[in-house]
Amino acid sequence: MFKKTSFQLLLVAILSLAMFQNCKKKEDTPPANVITDTGGLKVTLTYTNGSQTNDIDMFLYKNPYSSTSVSVAGSNGFTSTESFQLLPNNPALSNGDYTLSTKYYEGAIANNYTITFTGIAVPSNSYIINGTFAAGLPADNSYGSLRRNNIKLTKVTDTYTITQ
Repeated sequence: MFKKTSFQLLLVAILSLAMFQNCKKKEDTPPANVITDTGGLKVTLTYTNGSQTNDIDMFLYKNPYSSTSVSVAGSNGFTSTESFQLLPNNPALSNGDYTLSTKYYEGAIANNYTITFTGIAVPSNSYIINGTFAAGLPADNSYGSLRRNNIKLTKVTDTYTITQ
């Protein structure tokens, strides 16, 4: 009787071990729009300038729709590639929600653009958003105008979540 019970217990233990081995938790892969990087985040805008009459700029705001709106970073050059970095030691960059505003500052023709978010310490951590501005847009520069495309950026310590 003892041998039979011992054998049954051993069999149950082996089967349980095999079952739990197959149920082992796999490493979670973060979604593509989440970048974790201790070095910070680089934001790069590229577009076809065509001529000096096309200009797309980008600015990062905290509380953009309020009277306490603060510009944290930005790039407003006159070239077809613009960028800025969000470094961990920047005192203006606390945890929270931000708005990246891509602004069709000057131009009247349709224009496509690409924004690339890249980890600074680990450049292979990246996320790309493609956008476009239509031709002949009215000259309204408010946050909700057709001349601005807004992207939400949430920072929690060294993790950045990009949401369209």
